[in-house]
Amino acid sequence: MQTNIIGYNNLKRFFKNIIERKTPFPQSLLLYGYEGSGKYTLLKDFILSYLCQEKSGCKNCHNCKLILKKEHPDVLFLPKEKIIKIETIRNLKTFFYSPPSELEEKFLLIPCIENMNINAANSFLKMLEEPPYYLKILATSDNYNSLLPTIKSRFMNYHIPILSDEEYEYFVKKIKPEIKENELVILKHLTHKKPYKTILFLEKNLIFSFRKDFINAFVNFVEKDDFTGLFYILQQCIKQDIEDFFYEYLLLLIRDLIYLKEGLFQFIVNADILDKISHLKNRFSYFTLWSFLDLIVDTLRVGKKFYDREFYLERILWNFYKLKRGLSWQKMNIQSHY
Repeated sequence: MQTNIIGYNNLKRFFKNIIERKTPFPQSLLLYGYEGSGKYTLLKDFILSYLCQEKSGCKNCHNCKLILKKEHPDVLFLPKEKIIKIETIRNLKTFFYSPPSELEEKFLLIPCIENMNINAANSFLKMLEEPPYYLKILATSDNYNSLLPTIKSRFMNYHIPILSDEEYEYFVKKIKPEIKENELVILKHLTHKKPYKTILFLEKNLIFSFRKDFINAFVNFVEKDDFTGLFYILQQCIKQDIEDFFYEYLLLLIRDLIYLKEGLFQFIVNADILDKISHLKNRFSYFTLWSFLDLIVDTLRVGKKFYDREFYLERILWNFYKLKRGLSWQKMNIQSHY
């Protein structure tokens, strides 16, 4: 099986046995785990290798070419949708119930199956109760707990774990062999070892160019109460749809300041720029730093629900400003949702 996805060796062995016809192909298979783990790509590569006439995912045989062009009559890869509506499920019925044209089986791949609204989920569940014998259904989920138990029970469920440190290092150095050790440490913390986020970060070269600007803007905010630099960086992140990195790095910076106050230098991620941030630790109490950590975590949890994301950051920074000025948490009336 050819794939660029690193790790998950047990799953790859399972797929290999299916490709070699040593293990039966499951009627329904669900891969679930953290967002950006490569689940969708892994399943596409698996189907390609299974149907390849060379059994390798050669990309040159008749089946491979049709699948890659999305023109194979017996293979359907649905695109990722924020909300899967009942119209999408209704449109599947023709593919679902019509016999194969060229193969002995048909293959349906659904990404983020948890994004079905209730009507779509109920309609799909009825189709799952008696699927045609020739149909193989594969799906992914970033939020397994939100799936209906009745849908889970219709699938063989396989959990995708987070990459080990060794697997992640191998993955990163395969993309960027020249990466330095401190860059790798920062990247691991910012992306939480998620392959998709890592690729995005490396492609946009965000590690040090972003960090330098961010540190300068944060220092201006702390020392001069100047929000403009942080707002500019956030605007650029929003334009590129990567604002999670803004909050993740803010979280990482506050974490380092807490470790600095404790004298736990071995846990500091931004160790190579201590000269630029060490003086900031004395500007805050422990309470202020931990309270701001709570604010950032809440932002990461619910912030994307808000249309005006710049306003949401403004509220966060304003609350931090008041914390910095010594106002109590209770007087600020900060809540974890608005």
